[in-house]
Amino acid sequence: MFFGRLKILVADEVAIKQSLENKGSAGKLFCCRCANVLSKSSFRTIRRSGDFVPSTCLDWESFQLHTNDTVRNLVQYLVAQSESLSHADLAKLETALGFNYRKGGLLLHAKFGREIPEAVHFDWFHIYLVHGLASTEAGLLCGALVDCGFPSTRVDSFVESFKWPRQFAGSTPKKVFSDRDGRYDAAKCSASEMLNLLPVLRLFVLLFAWGHDVTDRAAYTSFLNLVAVIDMLVAINRGKKVRPQELKAAVLNHLRSFLSRYQDESWVPKAHMAQHLHEFLTRHGTLISCFTHERKHRLVKRFASQMVSPTNAFEKGLCQDILHVQLGNLKELEVQPRFQGVARLEDPKPAAGQVKELGQQLFGNALVHTSLVVNCGGLSIGKDDVVHCVIDGVVTVAKIWYHFQERQRVLTCLCPWQHVHDHVYRVLDEPCIVDTSAINRLCVFSIKDGSGLVVPV
Repeated sequence: MFFGRLKILVADEVAIKQSLENKGSAGKLFCCRCANVLSKSSFRTIRRSGDFVPSTCLDWESFQLHTNDTVRNLVQYLVAQSESLSHADLAKLETALGFNYRKGGLLLHAKFGREIPEAVHFDWFHIYLVHGLASTEAGLLCGALVDCGFPSTRVDSFVESFKWPRQFAGSTPKKVFSDRDGRYDAAKCSASEMLNLLPVLRLFVLLFAWGHDVTDRAAYTSFLNLVAVIDMLVAINRGKKVRPQELKAAVLNHLRSFLSRYQDESWVPKAHMAQHLHEFLTRHGTLISCFTHERKHRLVKRFASQMVSPTNAFEKGLCQDILHVQLGNLKELEVQPRFQGVARLEDPKPAAGQVKELGQQLFGNALVHTSLVVNCGGLSIGKDDVVHCVIDGVVTVAKIWYHFQERQRVLTCLCPWQHVHDHVYRVLDEPCIVDTSAINRLCVFSIKDGSGLVVPV
């Protein structure tokens, strides 16, 4: 027997709207967690604000948060009024309350409807990375850089000079800014590409823009504050402990700097939704994102997009195709403690040549296997990747040569680089061997004339 309780409903804004039948971003009361936050356009039109605040409000204490009981009472009131009001009057009431009346809707469910409101969990992945705040801010930043003498082609060239580690190479950002229609339009890229882009774009701002032109440091400051929030959210996603108050302070720091530079012209409902993230972190101890959910969409689209004239058997055939792929994946599944720092070779082969000789020097006549890729602590570390590792108690940047294993011990041959200053390293070709578990982070890098720029990801 399995017993559970509905605690988290995580989804993007559209899915939450379709589940709860709240008004969503197009409504006046757009936030399903707040009873008194109006969209910026609606707030401008009211004569007496009373307890209402605009979506640009950054005072958490001013928000009147919904509870399970307040939403339940609201829905029950809509049910009662639906019996006597006309469709037009009922629509006005729905607009005033921020929720729609739907007979048989989820909020009217006898059991789950009572738990849903406080189970809502906004997805930071959509708030920031999917047509979100990061895309908007990156586009505005690029426009500011152009105004300061940095053409978008130069920014793209700088980004494309970097090489991403094997694990993230499939989402390398390319021509993110050059292909836009307008100077200040949002950056055009996927969420994973945006996540890869941000640390490199931050480096461009710090190396070139910050000291070149001080007239628009407000734009640079807002962007740097945004990346600080993303760093914190990624850290939470990787299992690191972040206090809710730290996240709240970082989000507010960014939103204040954004309003200071751009006012409310580019302000969107997602900016308000970001202020709720610390609420969910307080309640659940972590933040759930939809990265994995979005990747699963590809499997459905892989088969569904090929059916141009579906019949009554469409859903059955689609489910059979998807199930076939999933069963195949399960057949090849290797259950490993992937996130516990236990290293394992990917597709290991018996060592040969110099690697075999080295293994014999280290382990005698023991059988040694080698591989170009190792999985360790959630990282997939391949040949020629650049990493952070700990050597003699010091965090060092190094480039991977290969990995090998004797029994349960996995080792990595790598070349440490010499630190010059900040993100600059001197590229060296002097290999050494370390325990693979000493590697703790992957990096993106760019090499020119024997020097490397290195940014951890």
